[in-house]
Parts: sequence; C-alpha cells; structure tokens
Amino acid sequence: MMRITLLPVISEKTLKASVSSDVLTVNGEKFDFGPMPDNHTISADAVGCEWISINQPISKVDRVISLTMKLPCSWETPDEVRSPEEVAVLEVTRGEVPFPDTAPVVKESKKV
Repeated sequence: MMRITLLPVISEKTLKASVSSDVLTVNGEKFDFGPMPDNHTISADAVGCEWISINQPISKVDRVISLTMKLPCSWETPDEVRSPEEVAVLEVTRGEVPFPDTAPVVKESKKV
C-alpha cells in the first residue's frame, strides 16, 4: 500500500499516477520501491521524480510506502483543494491514484 500526502502547487502541468504493489507510475514513468527495505527512509530527491516532493522523505514501514506528491492546481482551483484546512492523504493499494478534482471553478457572470 502507498500512503500519499498531497502538496498542492500552482502548475499548468498534468499529473496521472497509479499504484501496483510497490510500484508507483507517474505520467508513464515507473518508480519501484520494492527493493527498499522495510523500516527504511530515503531522501525523496534520490528518486528523481518532479512530482514527488523533496520536502519530505520517502519511508517504508510495515510494508506501507509513505511519500508526498505535488498536486498541480490553478489559481481558480477550489480553495478546499488548493488550500485545504487539513492535509489530504490518500491510501492506495492498487489502481489509479484518486486525486481530487482540481478543475477551475467557473463563475457565472451576472446578466444586466
């Protein structure tokens, strides 16, 4: 399982990720954490993925991989996603990472 903490960042880039066992695939690039020993921590910048935040280490404890990923947002992304009151943490065992919707909020213009 992967425990992914989300760090919203302003970016026009797109992000798609999935999990299969100890492998995280980010925009088509695979990162295999299988060889990482249990109860071990590594520096996130050692992975070389622009979407994994280097502000927090990557750890594997009791076979759960914990890391922080950047979540691309725009200035028009809803406040509850772009600036959440509580940090969003996703737990993914297999399949696509269910990132929150970061689509801009479309404000209706008033008719005069």
